[in-house]
Amino acid sequence: MKRPVCPGVHTRHQCAQCDSSLARDDIAISRRLIGRGISQFYCIRCLAARLGVSQAVIHLKIKEYRAMGCALFPPYKEG
Repeated sequence: MKRPVCPGVHTRHQCAQCDSSLARDDIAISRRLIGRGISQFYCIRCLAARLGVSQAVIHLKIKEYRAMGCALFPPYKEG
């Protein structure tokens, strides 16, 4: 017997500190820098403050991980 198909439920993640809506990269960089098993995510501004670095450093790390082929950061789709 086949499993019933579950309609995709998309949850909107919010920053654990400032409650702003999070983009895919915000969630991915939180997982990469804090730990993959976390359940609370941070926006780039709050993550930078939490880690004591500038937002530019966080954006640079996102570019580096995407260039490395990290599964958390898929390449941008053209089109």
